[in-house]
Amino acid sequence: MKQSALESFLSPSSIAVVGASPGKLDFPNLVIHNLIAHGFSGKLTAVHPNHTNVDGVMAVSNLKDITPTPDLCVIGVRAERVAGVLRECVSMGIPAVTILASRFAEIGTDDGIAMQIELGEIIAGSNTRVLGPNCIGVGNFTNKSVSLASGNVPAQLPLGPVAIVSQSGGVALLLMLRGSAQGMGIGQFVNVGNEMDVSIPEVLEAMALRDDVSTVICYLEGTKNPSALRHGLEACGAAGKPVILLRGGLTKQGKVAAASHTGSLAGDGEIWRGFVSQVGAITAESIDHALATARLFERYGLAPEKRRVGGFAGGGGLTVLLADMLAQARISTPSFTSETQVRIRTALSDVTPNNPLDMGGLFLAGDGSNLTRALNAMAEDPGIDALVLCMSAYLGNRDKVINGAVLRATAELLKPAIFISYAIPGTKNILKDAGCFVLEPPESGIQGLRSWLSYYKLLGEPQIAEAGNFKVSYAGRSKRLQEALSNAGDFILEDLGKELLGLYGVACPKEKIVSDYKEAVNAAMQIGYPVALKILSKGMLHRGIGRGVIIGLKDAVQVQEAFNTIASNAVDHADARFLVQEMVKPNIEILVGATRDPEMGLALAIAMGGANVESEKEVIFCVPPISSNGVRILLDSWVVLNELEKKHGPIDREALIAAIAGISQMLVDGNEWIEELDVNPLIIGAPGEGAVAVDALFVIRDLN
Repeated sequence: MKQSALESFLSPSSIAVVGASPGKLDFPNLVIHNLIAHGFSGKLTAVHPNHTNVDGVMAVSNLKDITPTPDLCVIGVRAERVAGVLRECVSMGIPAVTILASRFAEIGTDDGIAMQIELGEIIAGSNTRVLGPNCIGVGNFTNKSVSLASGNVPAQLPLGPVAIVSQSGGVALLLMLRGSAQGMGIGQFVNVGNEMDVSIPEVLEAMALRDDVSTVICYLEGTKNPSALRHGLEACGAAGKPVILLRGGLTKQGKVAAASHTGSLAGDGEIWRGFVSQVGAITAESIDHALATARLFERYGLAPEKRRVGGFAGGGGLTVLLADMLAQARISTPSFTSETQVRIRTALSDVTPNNPLDMGGLFLAGDGSNLTRALNAMAEDPGIDALVLCMSAYLGNRDKVINGAVLRATAELLKPAIFISYAIPGTKNILKDAGCFVLEPPESGIQGLRSWLSYYKLLGEPQIAEAGNFKVSYAGRSKRLQEALSNAGDFILEDLGKELLGLYGVACPKEKIVSDYKEAVNAAMQIGYPVALKILSKGMLHRGIGRGVIIGLKDAVQVQEAFNTIASNAVDHADARFLVQEMVKPNIEILVGATRDPEMGLALAIAMGGANVESEKEVIFCVPPISSNGVRILLDSWVVLNELEKKHGPIDREALIAAIAGISQMLVDGNEWIEELDVNPLIIGAPGEGAVAVDALFVIRDLN
């Protein structure tokens, strides 16, 4: 196993604790307590100026008295004393230091920020790494080095391959306690606190290297370095380890853009969720959603390839609710085969053999064997890959009959059998006692099921657009793009915008700038009818049909009349120019845009275009760069596009994919200058007909 730079935190052979005093319950004492309780077998030393023993652990008066040099030092003194102890750690060459104290940069005061900056200056250029400040530390339950400063760490936890990585100590502890109570096996626990040095991305990379980690739950409230976070998430994905991201602080911070449509499409957290999906990680909407998803991966590994679910519920109304939950989660519940339906009817004559299946009422007396036979039929259906069984609350003999029937049907089942339960709190749970996999509450269980079933990875995927799509060399297109953007002022209008798109392989219609109606007529004849006539002006960014844009012009008379109309509307715009453009065959209209997020930077958006741009709110967001294959995966999951193709027939997806990948690379090359972008509409033809950018607007950043 390749070791990470954080190995001294995760697997120390010797630990020093500074700040603990005999008989107290302060944070450093809790570190000692947890190390002892979990059976840490390495050398443990306390540092105290007046005592030789702290809570049963040998103490020395000075950190430098410890030999050999410890792998990890946990600093538990007050904030104002931390810098002095950290200097000693650096001078001794201690490789790993955890700082527990708070009242640093997290409180936002000048003094707190200055003290944290000082800590960074102390370790600069050294080999000492720091976790924190304002954290509770690290718990490696696998090797028993649990150096956590918390009284909420049980002496025994279910061991397993799930790692918890968190900016918040409190949330991490809640995930650990609630997850372990549900039977989730935990191996690693890392709370990074203020991330002065060691950060979430680096911890994710460390988890990617560990053989004892298969799944990561990560809680964070923001990222200082989206690129590094991306690298850490992709490292876990490449190692086959799903990362479940629980995010706090997703309320919208940025202004709604006035100039582009794209900015108004970015609702609370949508860019973040798009980024997470893009890099093959999972967004959790709640703590229970995160735990349910992690437990599914822990129990079953990756989901079955075809991911078709057979549902069962213990009652008619509950079956309806289960059907609704599965449908809302877009989980496939195909009809049973005719043979399966016959077997179900034979076992339960009063039941319609739908998916999900209702248990009916014939077994209210008896041993429930007829229900077992019906469930066996469902489980053996070749079109079903996993079972979801929604169990109600039962009392007395009903509990034994119903649950007994279900247990017999699933006892030898090779397919995943996932129970979601509305059991009565405090009552004996037959299913759990029998070792069944039970998710509670059912609503978050279904969310976890959806995440488990829909998980995918972009393994080893180069996140750049392919050079073959571009007509101009990198040096040539980059130079032209940067030249245009740096000299643009506030906006780039569609004539220059489409020239720039063309450098990145995006097809655009034939067009020509004209100054009067005669030039417009000549241009239309050269281009070929029908044509469109448009005004180009920074004072008229959004041009309505009939005002700044007139389409479908079929002859010279119509072109002249259209020119006169648009010219009269342009009298107040001194910069007005006029564009004659080839009409593109009408088809599916897509918007490909960009907007700048305060945290994630420039994000790419894909939405329905044309007049539907702001009425259809299901938008795909991702953070450039993204490759053609990455775009393909995102489009495959875009319900709006899939439904349109079912209704109107297939489109030229490969052309759409190539155009989006090219625009993504353009955003990378022009990231410094671009604030927003609308390519709207990008008209997508039938297979083989291509994708054509009909309009484009660039909003340029104010770099002053």
